[in-house]
Amino acid sequence: MGMWRPRVLATWLAAACVSGCGATSTAPTQTPGPTGLDLSGQWSGTWQYVTASLMVTETVVLTVTQSHSSATGTWTAEGGAVGSISLGTGATISGTFVIWVTTFGGSCSAASTLTGTASATDLRFSVQDLTPTSGCQWSTHNQFVLHHN
Repeated sequence: MGMWRPRVLATWLAAACVSGCGATSTAPTQTPGPTGLDLSGQWSGTWQYVTASLMVTETVVLTVTQSHSSATGTWTAEGGAVGSISLGTGATISGTFVIWVTTFGGSCSAASTLTGTASATDLRFSVQDLTPTSGCQWSTHNQFVLHHN
C-alpha cells in the first residue's frame, strides 16, 4: 500500500496538468514605454560657433519633450537667438536644427541637420553649416554641449 499512494498522487498530478496546462491564461498587459533614452526635461550648456573668424561661446537653455523614440525641443541662447530641434533618442543622434535671429534689419531663420551623441546626462551635437539667406550670414562650426538639469 506504500507504493500505491505515490502512484495515485502521480496519476492525479498528471490529470491535473492535462486539464490545467492546456488552459489559456491571461497575461498582464503592458503599456509600451519610450524607446531609447529619456531626453525629456530641461538642459543647459554652451553653444560654440565661429563668426567673423572668431570663436564665440554662448550659454544655452533647451527644453525637450519626448514621445517614444523621438524628441523635440526649443532652445534659447543668451545672445538672443532661439530655435528648435527634432531628433531621435538613441545614443547616436541625428535630426533637424532650426534657428531664428532678430536683427536690426528684421529677422532671419535657417534650418540644417544635426548629428551627435546623447546619454541620460549629456547631449552633444554639431550642426551642419547653415545656408546664408538674403541679408543673413550664419555662423559656422556650430557645436552644442548640454547637460541635463
